[in-house]
Amino acid sequence: MFWVSDCSGEMGFWERVCDWLRFSRGEDSWVGVAIGLVVGVSGAVKSEMERGEGENIPGRLELDGAEEVQKYQHIKVGLQDLWQVQEYLLEKNKAKALRKAFEESSMPDIAIGDRKSDFEFMNLCKERYIVPYDAGIWPVSQEQLPKPVIFHDGRLVQKPTPLMAFLIILWFPISIPVAILRVAVGSLCPMYLSYYLIQLLNCPIIVKGTPPIRPKNDSNKRKGVLFVCSHRTVLDAIFLSMALGRPVASPSYSVAKMTEFLSPIKSVRLTRDRKKDAKLIEKLLEEGDLTVCAEGTTCREPYLLRFSALFAELTDELVPVAISVRASLFHGTTARGYKWMDPFFYMMNPRPVYEITFLNKLTRDQTCSAGKPSHEVANTVQQMIASALSYKCTKFTRRDKYLALTGTDGIVGENKKIYS
Repeated sequence: MFWVSDCSGEMGFWERVCDWLRFSRGEDSWVGVAIGLVVGVSGAVKSEMERGEGENIPGRLELDGAEEVQKYQHIKVGLQDLWQVQEYLLEKNKAKALRKAFEESSMPDIAIGDRKSDFEFMNLCKERYIVPYDAGIWPVSQEQLPKPVIFHDGRLVQKPTPLMAFLIILWFPISIPVAILRVAVGSLCPMYLSYYLIQLLNCPIIVKGTPPIRPKNDSNKRKGVLFVCSHRTVLDAIFLSMALGRPVASPSYSVAKMTEFLSPIKSVRLTRDRKKDAKLIEKLLEEGDLTVCAEGTTCREPYLLRFSALFAELTDELVPVAISVRASLFHGTTARGYKWMDPFFYMMNPRPVYEITFLNKLTRDQTCSAGKPSHEVANTVQQMIASALSYKCTKFTRRDKYLALTGTDGIVGENKKIYS
C-alpha cells in the first residue's frame, strides 16, 4: 500500500495517522513506501546531509519544488525501513511532484491532507482523507480503535500534559536515589528479608494463592518445580523469589549485562538452540526450582504473547504464575532504549506494585505425560494465566514485537535489521 501526505503538522501526529491506517487494514496489507510532501526540516537529517551521508541514501527521488531543497529522513513504516523524501512543496507543486514521482497507473492508494490547497494532489489518489488541525480533537480510547495496540514503546506511562510534566520534573530528582536504594535492597539482601524491606520502601508485593512447598529432605532426587510466569518486567523472577522467600533461578534469551550483574538470583543465558536450551533447563531443574517467562519478552498491555512449548516437554511439575504490575509514571520496559535502565525506571515510580498469583499446579492428565502435545500444554497454561488476570491470549511472539518496534530480533547488542 502506498500513501502520500502533506505533513505540515508534527511528524509524530502523522505517524499515528498512518499507524491507524495500517491497523485498520491489517499488518499483512501494509507493504508500501512512503512519499511525504513535508514542510519542515529535520535536524538529524540536516546534520547527515552536511556530513555528506545523505548522498548514499537509497531510493532517492529528484523532485522540483518551490525551493530547490531536498531533505531526507529515515522512518519506520509498517515492518520495513524505508526512506521518506521531504521538501518545501507548496500549492500546485505538490501535484506536480507526485506526477513526476509516480506514473498515472501507479499512484498512491491513500492521500492525507489538512487544507484546501491539498485537494489537487489528493485527487490523484484512490482514497482521500482530510485531517484538519484542531487542538480540541482528542485521541480515541483503546477500546475504540479498529484493532488493539498491543506493542508500543517509550518510558512515560501517561501523556505529558503540562501538569503531568511538572509533576514528573518535581519527582525526578527524588526518584533517582529512591530507585537506587530499592535496587540495592533487592540486589544485596536475602530474599526472605528483602520481601519486607522493599515494601517498607513503598513497593508493595501482593501475593495470592499458595505456592507449592518443597520438602526440605527430598531423598528421591526429583526435579524441581517449574514456575511458568507471565512476563511484565525484567524483575519478574526476582519478585517471584521474594514472594517464595528463596532465590529461584531464571533462564532468559537476552538480558543486559548490568541487569545480570545486579540480579540476586542465578540468571542463565539461553542459546536459541532448542536442544542445547533443553539440556540446560533440565540441568537447572535437577538443581532446584526454576522460573520461566514463556512469552520470551514483556508485554505492557493486557495481552499474553504466545507461550513457548519447550518448558512443557521437560517436566510435569508445572505451576502457572500470573504476574501483573502497576506503574504510575515510568514503564520498566523498552525495546529501543537502554535495557540496563529497565529496573531503575520501574523502581523510579512513586509506588510500583507487583501482584503475584500462584495458580493450581497442573495435574498429570494436563501434561505431556498424559500424551498431550507440548503446544497444547503451553496453550493451557497461557489460558489459565490469562483467565486469572482477565487478559487476552494472542499468537504474537517475541520476534513479532521487535520486528514491529525496532526491525530486529530483539537480541541485546544486536543492531542488524531484519526485513520480512
